[in-house]
Amino acid sequence: MKKKLNNKGQVTIEFILVFSVSIFFVLSFTYYMINFGIGYLAHYATYAVSRAYLTSDHIGRYSTTGNLRVAAADAVKEFKKYQLESFGVKGELKINSPEDVIYEFVGAYYIFEPPFSFTDSEQNKYISESFLGKEPTISDCECRIQQIMGIGCGDGVNVSKNISDDVTLFDNGC
Repeated sequence: MKKKLNNKGQVTIEFILVFSVSIFFVLSFTYYMINFGIGYLAHYATYAVSRAYLTSDHIGRYSTTGNLRVAAADAVKEFKKYQLESFGVKGELKINSPEDVIYEFVGAYYIFEPPFSFTDSEQNKYISESFLGKEPTISDCECRIQQIMGIGCGDGVNVSKNISDDVTLFDNGC
């Protein structure tokens, strides 16, 4: 005669195991979904900043350096529209000027840490980069054409140019 096994509590143990594993999957999926969504928003905001920096041009109002400062201010204004702080993102936006770096690295980058993290915040920093460059401003193009014609340009200083000077023309977006 076979002895009957005691299966009392088997359903309870199976329920606890399956429920805990499914809760783990749901929480980890939610964690990654939120962090990826916020990362995507940070990437898009960085791209928008870089694009605003690229296209900002205030005709004839500023020198080249002043125009770059105004373009950076316009870019920061664009970044604030996305309100990443309201999602719990802590970060720092930096803009590379053509005066500071080579042309390939002109643009914006954003160093941030996601709102939900299980590790130390120093180890968990992400970087979103958007290096679109900066086209020459209209005042830069005007200055270059005046230099080619021998008129000169600058901050009220007429720089004379000898006809014997060589002038190299290249396509820089003007």
